[in-house]
Amino acid sequence: DYLKLERPANPRYYILIDGETGGLTAVMNYGLLNPLRVGAAGGLAARHLAPKGAKVLGVVGSGQQARTQVQAVVRGVPGLEQVLVYSPTPEHREAFAAEMSAWLGINTRAVDTLDAAVRDADIVDLANTNRGPMLQRSQLKPGALLVSMTENQFGPDFVGTTRPVFLTWDAVAANQFPREPWHTPIKAGALTRADLAAELGEVIAG
Repeated sequence: DYLKLERPANPRYYILIDGETGGLTAVMNYGLLNPLRVGAAGGLAARHLAPKGAKVLGVVGSGQQARTQVQAVVRGVPGLEQVLVYSPTPEHREAFAAEMSAWLGINTRAVDTLDAAVRDADIVDLANTNRGPMLQRSQLKPGALLVSMTENQFGPDFVGTTRPVFLTWDAVAANQFPREPWHTPIKAGALTRADLAAELGEVIAG
């Protein structure tokens, strides 16, 4: 597949070490590989958790990570018929819509507001770098799947009203960086491992 990835000015790297010999096996560019890694998790989540008959993907973001998220979700849910994209800069979202339509062969349309991107979507993907709450529970249609690649982008109204699936419980509960809206109720004991619908690996394994 075609993939447009920008090379970072100050790249970081993944280092792969041989488990038996301890020898260096590979040095991989973090800035190029990480969007693929995160996108793959979103695609797997969508493949196993999207509502039956999902037709519309709403994506918030139009950067490098949004590209791999949309690619992975479209591949994971082949029944999708439309992608709605919102980002604050009109030129960015219009260019992104044209690029995704040509690359993935799916009707992708830029919309003027976040609400327009998410209100009719069966799958909503928050694929941006915003660090503050931007989405309310009432904006999503019943049964929609929300995929979020970062923390703090939706508020406490999601706690207790949704069925959360984490990559792993420990990744959220023991993380040194607070991941809201989960961190506060976990710290207070109001949200426990028993409240989790599942870890993603458990879902994939059946």
